[in-house]
Formats: sequence, structure tokens, C-alpha cells
Amino acid sequence: LLLSERRAMAGIVTNSLLHDFANLLTIAQGNAQLLERSCIESDAKVKDQFRRMQKALNQLGDYIQRLRMAQKSTQNPMIEQVDPGAFIEKTLSLIQHHKKVRGCRLNVKVEDLPKATIQPSILQDALMNMVLNAAEATGERGSIEVHAHREDASLVIDVHDNGPGIEPGFREMVFESYFTTKAEGTGLGLASVRACGQVHGGNADVGSSHLGGSRFRLAL
Repeated sequence: LLLSERRAMAGIVTNSLLHDFANLLTIAQGNAQLLERSCIESDAKVKDQFRRMQKALNQLGDYIQRLRMAQKSTQNPMIEQVDPGAFIEKTLSLIQHHKKVRGCRLNVKVEDLPKATIQPSILQDALMNMVLNAAEATGERGSIEVHAHREDASLVIDVHDNGPGIEPGFREMVFESYFTTKAEGTGLGLASVRACGQVHGGNADVGSSHLGGSRFRLAL
């Protein structure tokens, strides 16, 4: 029974990582398309597109390393102390070039926050999945707001959207592995968000947003 549970957990971890691989590959592909269109423009713009594409590809290399470590059951997650505002801005600079996010209006509000001790790769994945989920809910030309603030001793990241929202009866179910209402969904993106919260001693939940859609909250 224990061996079966370990295999099931390994499958969830592997599928979750593959889900994130697909997200980053889409970012790289989007930047490649932009690069192709801008080749006749200034050298500075071409170099900027190369730089963004290289960031996404480097992140893929990190994921591959994590997958190898997970398979050997010897994963020791990297822990860093970071400036939350700078970390969030860096993550959003990657995800804003995803084809599902490019057409959305993305507003970011980061309050003055103390440094936080986090697992960077896990938090980056979670934030990217929250923004992608919002973009999928709103569609093109939607509105997304990312608000990072402090509540008591917790770092809280809220992602708001103006999509259709989620019925109260489904709000806990969206965080379950493999649960999805999307035709092409994997049901792993939001499961990884809650896992990130729990790894950092917090949690994740969903409620209603002042934008009219959903508010996903990650508390660390």
C-alpha cells in the first residue's frame, strides 16, 4: 500500500511538472514569434526578445533538474530570502508574454513588504499558474490584478479577474488534483498553487473579486 501511494504521488508530481513545462514552452514560443516579427527592427529590440526567450529556456533547465531529483527521491528544495516585490515583478515579466496573457490588462500592486524566505521555483510556478488561470477565465482583453500585501505574519498574493467567477459549491474542488472544467485543462495548475501554500506553512483559497470575477489567494 505504501509503495502504491508513493507511485501515485510520483505520478502527480511528474504530471504537475509537465504542466509547468508546457506553460514555459508556450512563453518561449511566444517570444520566438515576436522575435521573428521584430527582426527588421532595431538591434536592441531583437536582443531584448532573445533575453526573454533565454530566461524561459533556462527555467526549463531548472525544471528538468528538479524532475531528475524527484525521480531519485533525493530532492532538496532551494530556499532563498528574497524581496517579494522584485520576485513578483520578475515572474510577471515572464508570464506576460504567454499567448493567453498577452491580450489581458495586467495591473500589479505590491505593498512595502519585508524580505521573505521562500522556495523560489515553487512560488514562481504557483504565481504563474494563478495568472494563467485568471487569463483563461477572462479570455482576451480581460482584466487581471495582482495584489501582494501583508496580513499579520503572512505574505499574501491575491490574483483578481473579471471573468465569470466560480460557484461557491465548486470553490474547494478547483484545488483538487485533476479536477477541471476546461476542455483542455489538466486539473493540476491550481493544485500546485495550494501545494505551494502548504509547503510555505500557509494555504490557498478562492472567493469573489471586486472586479466581478474570482479572487485567488495564496498565503505564505
